[in-house]
Amino acid sequence: MFKKVITLEKVKELYLERALIQCAKGTYDCYDKHLTKIIDFLNSIKIKKTDQIGRENINAFILNERKINKKNVTINKRVESLKQALKYCKELDYISKNNLEYWRNLPKEPHETKIIDIENLKKILKHVEEKETIRNKALIFLLLTTGIRRSELLNLKAQNFDFEKGLLTLTKTKTNKIRRIPLEERTIIFLSDHLKDCKDIFIFNLVPNSINAIFYKIKKNLGLASKLSLSPHKWRHTYATMCLENGSNLEFIRNTLGHSNLTTTQKYLHLSTKALQSEHARVNPLANLT
Repeated sequence: MFKKVITLEKVKELYLERALIQCAKGTYDCYDKHLTKIIDFLNSIKIKKTDQIGRENINAFILNERKINKKNVTINKRVESLKQALKYCKELDYISKNNLEYWRNLPKEPHETKIIDIENLKKILKHVEEKETIRNKALIFLLLTTGIRRSELLNLKAQNFDFEKGLLTLTKTKTNKIRRIPLEERTIIFLSDHLKDCKDIFIFNLVPNSINAIFYKIKKNLGLASKLSLSPHKWRHTYATMCLENGSNLEFIRNTLGHSNLTTTQKYLHLSTKALQSEHARVNPLANLT
């Protein structure tokens, strides 16, 4: 039987063509980044075709990634991206065999996702309300009170907002599913004030580095530690954890964050020490004994 083989570069080209049509831009960029990393490494050790992929060269890639301090979660994304790309090429009959079909993910390292602590959060919000531009007020309060992703923030247009109903409707999402999130009162005020003078198609008209610059300047003005992360993802984690601590159920958090399944959202159960202590105080065996 004739064995069908193509180059790894061709695998990447075919899979990214599919991703360009079917995935959000952020997801496409991730596939592009991870496929490029693993395929460039394999090419560097003379593995250029699909039938040459094997346990030894994948292990070599893993060891190389660990040398540059990449964690298993990142390594898994890179190998898994190639595995899925090979699966796609096999389904299209470009190749006879997916040599990564039985590859299993490396175990995840213990990891605690940190949030913006309450004292720093209070300082930041006080500064934002008193010192920052109306655009920055709208941006920061929106991040904190909705937990939206950076890519979703950058794609926002005026028509995504219904201030009368107090709703934000996201149409450009990671999962390509429309998502609706309630808007908090102060956030509505800042957004409506910002939109009065906004002439741009995208209401914040920023690139990722511009967002980083806003938060860098705020940290500097407040004398906060330079290593303190104020990335949109950190605001997203802070939103979810504080909602949980304020009594929200996981299904509400899942819906507003846009997670496809509850398993992804359940990590916030491990983040909230306050919620853990509160629940323990309520249900421990001595709680209702008098």
